[in-house]
Amino acid sequence: MKYGKTIRLDGVSFNNPNLPSLRNFQELIANHAHCIGAWRMDGADALTLDGAGGVQSFANWKTGGSPLALGGGQAAVLIDNALSGGKIARFGAACEYRLNGYAWDLAKSYTMVAVYKPDSYASINNICGDINAGDMTKTSGIFSRSFSAVPALAFFEANNTTVVNIPNPNALVAALVRHDAPAKVNYVTGIGVGSTNAPALAPAAAGTLTFKVSDQTLYPFVGVLDFVALFDINTATDAALQAALADYLAIRVKAI
Repeated sequence: MKYGKTIRLDGVSFNNPNLPSLRNFQELIANHAHCIGAWRMDGADALTLDGAGGVQSFANWKTGGSPLALGGGQAAVLIDNALSGGKIARFGAACEYRLNGYAWDLAKSYTMVAVYKPDSYASINNICGDINAGDMTKTSGIFSRSFSAVPALAFFEANNTTVVNIPNPNALVAALVRHDAPAKVNYVTGIGVGSTNAPALAPAAAGTLTFKVSDQTLYPFVGVLDFVALFDINTATDAALQAALADYLAIRVKAI
């Protein structure tokens, strides 16, 4: 057996600005005071599985945070992530995961984040958020859809739709959408893709909803999902958080 040597350097410091800077993204993002929850759907955090390998709940990356629990339908399963490596959650039929115990107030500022790829952009997929077909003023969500025959990332807020086109429908999308309540403006960013914003025209969204991933009955998500997060602020008001989010999402889609 061969043994290496240990070398101890005393009184030596390194001052190279090109060395990588390691950051604790869990502390910067998930454990941020305004993060309601962040859920990694790659098996890195604890999963509750049924006998067939279906995911009954995704643990919250936020310390002490609530899981996303299966509220009905066919459970997602973990599969090999052919897009960026590791594992990823596959949603194959109508189901929904719910953040139980949290009243999501649509009248206040918030930010939603998702890393995903639908099987097809031909039909509307509700990635995360919620939609109330009987009262669109109680609606907010990240959707994938074909917009004027072009694959797109869409942010629905009440009766407002803000869209960013997706140039590569075969790649993971890292979506970051923000609702600024005081300014009444909605912002949509596809990390590495583009961004846009639009006024949140009246009637604006109001009331409380249960934050969901996919939907059991209306516009279920069919595809693969890697990461979801919810914040109770417009994250652009915190420069450090916004920068950490952009960098972390780029890492998850390997867009750096």
